[in-house]
Amino acid sequence: MHFYQFNIGDYAKKTQHLTNEEDLAYRRLLDMYYDTENPVLSGGLVTLSRRLRVSEKALETVLTEFFPDGKNKHADEKIAEYYAYIERQKANGSKGGRRKKNPPLTQAKPSANPSPSQPEAINHESISKPKTIVQDKPLDEFAIFWQAYPRKEAKADAMKAWVSPKIKIDLAVILKAIEAKKATGDWFETQYIPLPASWLRGERWNDEILPPSTKTKLSTVVPTQARTCIHCKEPAHMEISGRWYCRNHDQYSTSEAA
Repeated sequence: MHFYQFNIGDYAKKTQHLTNEEDLAYRRLLDMYYDTENPVLSGGLVTLSRRLRVSEKALETVLTEFFPDGKNKHADEKIAEYYAYIERQKANGSKGGRRKKNPPLTQAKPSANPSPSQPEAINHESISKPKTIVQDKPLDEFAIFWQAYPRKEAKADAMKAWVSPKIKIDLAVILKAIEAKKATGDWFETQYIPLPASWLRGERWNDEILPPSTKTKLSTVVPTQARTCIHCKEPAHMEISGRWYCRNHDQYSTSEAA
């Protein structure tokens, strides 16, 4: 082996009792042992001392403690692990190499007419990012709605509500509901009419509409005597069930003859 892992902490713990020369001898013995993978005493103590350039005394101390019979147990384990790894690599090579974890999809070029045994490549990018489908609601239909709805306020907000995919628009049903609501007399004043955007978002065309006969009828009356509101002294112009209605107060108010 021309390479081995060296754990600094373990080495310092096991060699802290050695002298500087003994420490040098141990390091050089380890390097030679990993390199040759043979017992270190094959050539004799004198020859080994000259080769490693350390004294025979320091070398003998290290051999006795770390290389009994010329072998190092820890080094032998690491060498065995290394060759086991080499064998695994050879086995993988004979099977076609190591399998790639995530092969890029761009390498696969689908044929023009894929056969059943050759599935067509899938574009995962298009699957992970679905396109947003917007419901087609022509704005010319909104113009018809706007013309029919009696309250003309916040047109831009109403248009946003009209094109919202959360709202199911049926122009014919909406126009029918608007005309039916007008006939009840509930919308005789603009302030009682919901904003068009609110009416659309609430899908108010689905509200139950009571027939006009069940409601209090409003009638514009030309009074024989001029009447004024006791609150603002303005002329009252409507009578509801025998009571005069003041337009300025949005309420029924007792009126008096002028």
